[in-house]
Amino acid sequence: MLQQRTLLEPPLRDETEASLKTLRTYERLLWGVLACKGALLLAGAIAVPFLRGQSAGILPYFGSALAALAILTVLTGVVQILIHRKGNQLLLYVASRHGELKTDHVALVLKTLAVTQFIGGLDEKVSVARKQLETTLRGLLPKLNEAQCLALTKAHRSYLRGWAKNRRPEQQVAALLVLATARDTKSTVLAKRFAQETPDSDERVREAATDFLKAMGE
Repeated sequence: MLQQRTLLEPPLRDETEASLKTLRTYERLLWGVLACKGALLLAGAIAVPFLRGQSAGILPYFGSALAALAILTVLTGVVQILIHRKGNQLLLYVASRHGELKTDHVALVLKTLAVTQFIGGLDEKVSVARKQLETTLRGLLPKLNEAQCLALTKAHRSYLRGWAKNRRPEQQVAALLVLATARDTKSTVLAKRFAQETPDSDERVREAATDFLKAMGE
């Protein structure tokens, strides 16, 4: 059944890359709008002292500035809605095909989780989809070979470092071991902290942190 479904549906990587590209476009647009708002506010702060006492000159300026800010605020809201909607669609789509995910898809799953980590809110379907993908990823990480670990990008490694910090032992262990194989030097300080035995530390995390430090020659 799974094989038949895979043949009928479009390739997972092609579908997700299109959505990720759209999300990146929306994010660039959002940053551009926010930059314009910031520049406008800064210009206002600089101009006010020079226009003080010149009511004839300051009123038209403030009227135009407020109108521009209103437009930019509305545009910001619209772009955020688009990001929210597209991110949720992407997460739900990838999660719906979790049974097809292999080690070759780990980079794709990491990218999906990373770009949608602040999206979703209280939507139960999205929360379930995220947990499903996280569970699938946790199962795939130990199966990565050295070449696949070394090929992880800065964004992938940053997301895994987030896992290493989140106090969920299963995710911490999986992340630390992959980061060790990836020779991620930015995780060294974190591993040193976890390797120390404390009353609330987890033995599995301590062992993974110790293995990380050994792999890094510490």
